[in-house]
Amino acid sequence: MSILRAVGLEINFRGLRALDAVALEVHEQETVGLIGPNGAGKTTCFNCITGLLTPDAGTVLLGDADVTELPPHERARLGMARTFQTVQLFAGLTVEENVLVGTHARTRHGLVADGLLLPSSRNEERSTRAEVRRILEFLDLWRYRELPAKSLALGEQRTVELARALASQPRLLLLDEPLAGVSRSAKQGVMDLLGQIRREFNVALLVIEHDMKLVMGISDFVYVLNAGKLLAKGSPQEVRNNPEVITAYLGASEEEPVALGS
Repeated sequence: MSILRAVGLEINFRGLRALDAVALEVHEQETVGLIGPNGAGKTTCFNCITGLLTPDAGTVLLGDADVTELPPHERARLGMARTFQTVQLFAGLTVEENVLVGTHARTRHGLVADGLLLPSSRNEERSTRAEVRRILEFLDLWRYRELPAKSLALGEQRTVELARALASQPRLLLLDEPLAGVSRSAKQGVMDLLGQIRREFNVALLVIEHDMKLVMGISDFVYVLNAGKLLAKGSPQEVRNNPEVITAYLGASEEEPVALGS
């Protein structure tokens, strides 16, 4: 069953077509890779899917719901979450407080109920804090819970952002370059963790990543963008062996075949 379908996405910036009839699909509990050279339109595609940009044409469906015109917070309530290429945390808040922010997309009680200390509000708060602890422990962040987020190393800050996204209990999680700033020795561990997250939290993943070997290793299906257009799609093996992908992504000539992510 499809959890995300983007159909015919088009967007122009000052006369330049950044996306041209892009279509992609993600099924439940599937990991999908979105790859392409710099400037291919990957993050622009993410921004259209998550509501940071409104496409000039096309449709974004989350399950059966048309979310094309909805703002990001409404998409979050319907089960969509994302991380960013550049970490975006509340630097002055603690690690635990940052992750608690992510729960607001799904909590039912507001300031009035919280201020009156209604039993239902207290029960929800206990449940929410227990879930946040589960996420932090799963991601090995519990020991940092009282530290300011800004005091952590970049890789740990990325993990906090991931924890905050998971706290919204998404059905679909979009990850924009989760390995950016991560040391080479730690990259495989991060990608292994994404597989564990998919199973533990019953979530589908859509991943932008430049490390082709790693993204091919965790993806069930791969889409390739080039100059705003969908160049190829298929299994990792099919994409890896596609001459057009090799040429576009690595700049190889037809006389110089290159193994992509082998």
